Amino acid sequence: MIPEINDVIEILKSNFSAIDPLPVLKAWEMAVERHRKETRVSGEPYIVHPWSVARITAEMGLDEESIAAAILHDSHADAPFLVRLERELPGFIAEVVKRLGIIRTIITSHLNEKEKDDYRKYLLAVAGDLRVILIRIADRLDNMRTLDSLPGEKQIQVASEVRSLYIPLANRMGLNAIKSELENLCFYYLEHEDFLSLDAGVKEIESSAKDYVEEVVALLETKLAEEGLNAKVYGRPKHLYSIYLKMVQKKKTLDDINDILAFRIQVDSESQCYTALGVIHAAFKPVAGTFKDYIAVPKPNGYQSLHTAVLGPRDKRMEIQVRTVEMHEIAERGVAAHWLYKERFRKVERANEMKFNELRKTADILKLKVDEGFWSLSSFQQEVFVFTPENKLVVMRNGATALDFAFNVHTQLGLKCTGTRVNGLLVPFKTVLKSGDRVEVMTNANQKPSSDWLKFVATSKAINKIKHFIRLQERIETRQRGREILEKELRRHKLSLPKLLKDGTLQKAASELRISNPEELFSAIGEGKLEPEKVFTAITGDESEVIEAPKTEPKTQDRKKKNRGIPIEVDGISNLLVRFAGCCSPLTGDPIVGYVTRGRGITIHHAHCSKIKELEPERIVTARWLAGALEGEPHVLKVVADDKPGLLVKLSETFAKQNINIRRIFTEDLKSAKAAVFFHFSTSRDNADLLIRNLRKIKGIHSVSRVSGKSIPK
Repeated sequence: MIPEINDVIEILKSNFSAIDPLPVLKAWEMAVERHRKETRVSGEPYIVHPWSVARITAEMGLDEESIAAAILHDSHADAPFLVRLERELPGFIAEVVKRLGIIRTIITSHLNEKEKDDYRKYLLAVAGDLRVILIRIADRLDNMRTLDSLPGEKQIQVASEVRSLYIPLANRMGLNAIKSELENLCFYYLEHEDFLSLDAGVKEIESSAKDYVEEVVALLETKLAEEGLNAKVYGRPKHLYSIYLKMVQKKKTLDDINDILAFRIQVDSESQCYTALGVIHAAFKPVAGTFKDYIAVPKPNGYQSLHTAVLGPRDKRMEIQVRTVEMHEIAERGVAAHWLYKERFRKVERANEMKFNELRKTADILKLKVDEGFWSLSSFQQEVFVFTPENKLVVMRNGATALDFAFNVHTQLGLKCTGTRVNGLLVPFKTVLKSGDRVEVMTNANQKPSSDWLKFVATSKAINKIKHFIRLQERIETRQRGREILEKELRRHKLSLPKLLKDGTLQKAASELRISNPEELFSAIGEGKLEPEKVFTAITGDESEVIEAPKTEPKTQDRKKKNRGIPIEVDGISNLLVRFAGCCSPLTGDPIVGYVTRGRGITIHHAHCSKIKELEPERIVTARWLAGALEGEPHVLKVVADDKPGLLVKLSETFAKQNINIRRIFTEDLKSAKAAVFFHFSTSRDNADLLIRNLRKIKGIHSVSRVSGKSIPK
């Protein structure tokens, strides 16, 4: 038997004083036509299900367009049918039916808490409108009410999905009545034996306590009437699943739960709620620590009520809620009731505007911005929700590409990625993903990322992983180049690098040069920060690296040409053995101090070196550069070049050919796969000019310029 759609229209009319039933009637006509040959597993006409969903949606307080969409929610809308909907009904209805069709394809099982939350966010993102979610919750409620006709395995699957996804959403939207019913229905199918046992126990308590409930209701009504309050009092046991959770969490039996009975009081205004609370506490002894004021501070889903627990007649503990009729309607209908009051407000005098504004604030169920529209879920469009071939949900930022997806799933999957398929089709790395896409990654063990990949990714994880890999490859190449340079230098002196590595000699030399290990030593040579001759000196123990300052003599042009050292005066005395501290490597012209090192002469530090604080003060001496030091004035060059392996070695070789020692080097990443390299060194101005010309001849160099002051990186 086909139900009457007029029953749904009557509910709709009870919520709205003036509606146009035509969209509902037209949708009903189309649904009956669409489902005329279909039956449910129970044997009844399939059209009963759309009718039931429409009725639940109407009871929530939604409008005629939402009811029409609810009627058509399960119409298996193909492209031609959607075109017909757009032509014959308001455009909103076709869009809702389309989105409900997408949501119906979502299947979940065995999810952890993080995955459940991701799927709930995915539902909200796909829905785009709260009304879509409300209709889907109504759909699942009717499914749960009629689940008995399905096989046991299907019952478990549906109930598990409802508990994971839709009960939390119903709670967040303030649908208290629906949430409680869904919880009890899921409890029935997922913990069936526990449900039957608890249901029997609670019914026995309810039967035996019937007289007690009537006694308390009468007593409360009398006390409240004496204070002039027009109050309605209801007594009821808590819903089964909430009792079950308390038993599980506190590891108690039903006999140990002493607050199964609960009473609800409805009054006319907010001020009367507090008056009623005073009457209750005067009549019964309050239980300490149980009072909660959800009127002054509503729950995030808009719920408002006063909660308290007292010792009633014969010292039995009972819980009492106090609320207004309006608060009760919102507690039961949730977000839809907020909207319903918004619609009713249009016919209310201006004086009530502030009251509605406060109500709307509590309706901020999902942290929506008011200017986005009451039903909008646009705040959930900041992420994209895509799937692996194994149906695992992956959450990424909006704008993520297919290559971003590979790195998001696993770093190695991204590094070895050779191609991607989206929804079965081969697509470029740069393809921007949309929610609902299914992405497959193809890999090859020999694949390596390049700097070009940075053009195809939008997420910080992918960018960082690609840059890290490129830097690592550069370090490997630089280290290998440094090893080859040192090996060549050692062969010139008839020494074997493998032997020096094996017997620990190279490690000792590295320590002497304040470098942690031979691998870092190779890197320093490859980067041009360390000359291989200095390593040879450290290996052989030759002290030639110690600079002996020349005797002070009258300045002449010939003397300047012969003096290749750097004149330094210590405590007014020249011609002393000095060496430069590796921790700060002062440049010519920098402010300096000396430190008396036992058996090794004077070590020269930068005056602002952080290590000075750790030295013995009595051994610190004054030091200054002599005039002859200015023969090689300090320079800083900025070289902008292509960011590619081996270029730094070529630059360092150019410095070496002109006998210029690099004192410091800094690098800085630029856009478009370029890098800036800053070189600190000392030489004559003519030699520096020649160096600039030679550097500009190197392939891959974009510019070479002198920098100073604030432009120099620290």
